[in-house]
Amino acid sequence: MFPAFRSKAGQRGVSLVEFLIYLLLVVVILVGSAQLLFTMRQSATRMELEADARQTARQADDYLARYVRGATDMNRKGGNPFAIVVWYKKGSTLQQGSYNNVTDPTLADLGTDIITLAYPTSNSMIPCDKWPGYFHGANAWWLFNEGCPSDSLNMQLFKEMTGAHQTGNGEMSDPLIVTDASGQEVWYQITKYLQSDCSTGKIHVTANSGLSNQLNPPAGQPNLTDPVTMMPGPRFVSFRVYNGWLQQKQGIFDATTDNDPTTTTFQNVLPDVEDLQIAWIFADGTIWDNDPAHRLTSTGAVPTQSGAGGGAYDASNVVGLRVTVTARSNGTLYWEHQARFFRPAAEDHAASTVKDKRYHRRMTEAVMIRNRNLGY
Repeated sequence: MFPAFRSKAGQRGVSLVEFLIYLLLVVVILVGSAQLLFTMRQSATRMELEADARQTARQADDYLARYVRGATDMNRKGGNPFAIVVWYKKGSTLQQGSYNNVTDPTLADLGTDIITLAYPTSNSMIPCDKWPGYFHGANAWWLFNEGCPSDSLNMQLFKEMTGAHQTGNGEMSDPLIVTDASGQEVWYQITKYLQSDCSTGKIHVTANSGLSNQLNPPAGQPNLTDPVTMMPGPRFVSFRVYNGWLQQKQGIFDATTDNDPTTTTFQNVLPDVEDLQIAWIFADGTIWDNDPAHRLTSTGAVPTQSGAGGGAYDASNVVGLRVTVTARSNGTLYWEHQARFFRPAAEDHAASTVKDKRYHRRMTEAVMIRNRNLGY
């Protein structure tokens, strides 16, 4: 035993045993504080990651809902049959524009849905001077003089309204919609802008003359009759989930060109989105969901697309969509020794069996198609 230390005033100092006890107490306090801080940090990280997943799901759901609410092809007499694009013909080949539970991993993440909508950019309508007939991929003159008396300005405005853009073969418009007085409609694509003539108020163009390249209604190319009107305002947009991203394409989904991520025109919108599910709300009040009693039995488990006057479960009778988005946190719970989280089930898409260390949040919103319900 070492002798006790004493101060100059004769007071007894701190013994080695007492010092060790004090040191042990300090260590206990420090360890307890560290554990408390670590636990608090874990709790804060959990809250942050959980909020991140919830916020991403909400953002994606709200973003999609905005397009659904405004979906329209501006064809009032035809009942907006192209407001939602489920089926179409590319030449003579029937193709899907919207999917349920994708089974091809080159098109989208497995089990997710794809949706194609038409949204308005203007309410303009341009009459045709004389419709060239059944084979509408021919010369046409459109009555347009908004930029007159300048022919160059008139053509420039017409190009802007029809979505003209450069391609490898020259200048081409976006897919447009042309209707007749009865409400029949076709997709229409200008392939050459020839001349503006302000003296007659006409613009001369040619459309896609190759039937194999045209977009047509599922039943084929109807024979429109005069008067025929072009609606350049509607544009098409497609949504899918691919490699954990919500992606968007300006145009109609095309399985023959949108299956290569190096060449596709899809753009990333939001990261950490792992599921998109669409349920169809029909005019008779029924909803297609994971209830077998309401499950669609048509090809691809999506609505048919016969156009105005179609059956109860035709795309033309869809008045709203129930949009469900599942998102995950952008970080992991790195301290978890075992994975215990996984993507939850949504609609008819079963829950994932692959567990991970991320939070997952599902967000669902029933969205009515306002324009279609109001007749626009």
